[in-house]
Formats: sequence, structure tokens, C-alpha cells
Amino acid sequence: MKRYMLACVVLLAIAGNVASEPRTLMIRVEQQPSPYGISQIYDKLALALTRQNGLQVEPAVASDPLEPGFPNDALDVARVSEWGRLQGAHFVMLVIIQSERLERRKTVNFPLLFHKYESVGVLEGELRLIDVTKAKQVRGEPFLIELAGPRIFQATMDDDINDPDIHLTSPQKVQFFGRLEDKLVQWIMVQTKGPLGRYDREYVTRPQDKR
Repeated sequence: MKRYMLACVVLLAIAGNVASEPRTLMIRVEQQPSPYGISQIYDKLALALTRQNGLQVEPAVASDPLEPGFPNDALDVARVSEWGRLQGAHFVMLVIIQSERLERRKTVNFPLLFHKYESVGVLEGELRLIDVTKAKQVRGEPFLIELAGPRIFQATMDDDINDPDIHLTSPQKVQFFGRLEDKLVQWIMVQTKGPLGRYDREYVTRPQDKR
């Protein structure tokens, strides 16, 4: 009986050590230099995801300069999985930003009366999450994240899309696109909460436009 109890204690201790071992998530953000300031997507994602229970976040770069860099074909699941395995990762996340832009739109129009113009920030791209241990893509979603900015109502005869009241100054653009990145991070947290386990409720509340 004592031997049986001792064996159970040992098995529970081993299981506890395995469960407490941090899982490593490597993140790669592919994005052209932003005209709206330095991108903070990786840093914001890392901060949010380190709040996951037992999740360790690192950039998707080789730990040794003599080792191969990240695969040129980021969409090749087998190659990315093999590279991640060599780096000791459990998951590899790819955030591919295909377009980052500021648009001016006519969003309301009452003919012969008035209309509304507003600035809208847009982040468009694709999210991929690869489970390295299974060499399998567990998430693959396109995204189109938008955030409404300044707006102006005009009489129909004015019809000026270049109205200065809907323009953003350079410092305002940096802050505005920072909020747009926050919204993207919230969306990613929602999309990956299943494969990555627990999540912090602060980061998965449904994003709302700050109008």
C-alpha cells in the first residue's frame, strides 16, 4: 500500500513538472515600414500573451547566428514547423500585414441635405498559428481591422472630402494607429484563445471603435 501511494506521489510530481513547463510561442510580424510611426504590434502581442498561463513569448529569430534564419516561405507549414522545432518552440505565430492605410470615406449621404465624411484607419492582412509539435496549422484567418477617426457633417453644396476637420496631424496619426494596433491585438487574442489555452479577459473583450 505504501509503495502504491509513493508511486502515485511520484507520478503526480512528474505531471506537475510537465504541466508547469512553459510553452514557447515564437511570433513573427511581417510588415513594411509604417508611415504612421514605429509598429508596436509584436511588443503589444508579447505583453498580452505572456499573461497566458505557462506561455513564454519570443521573437521568431534564430537563437544562434550560425543557425538558419526563419524560412523564406513563411506559408510553408512543414518548413516553419521544422524550424520552430529546432528553436525549441511549441507554437509559431505569423502576423502578416498586407496593408496599413488611412482612408477618407463618405459614410452618410442625404441627397440635397447633408452628408458625413470621416477618416478610417485600416489594417488588413492574415493571421497564422502553427502548432510545431503537430506540424499543423491550427489557425489561419484573414483580417480587416478598422477604426473610425475624426468626422464632419457638411451641407450637400460643400462636399469637401479634404475638409481640415477630418485630417490628423502626425502626432495624432501615431496615437490613432497605436489604437488600431490595440484592436488588432484584441482580435488575435480572441482567435487564438483555444489553441493557446487560458487568456486574460482584459484582452478578449469585443473591440469597440473609440469614436
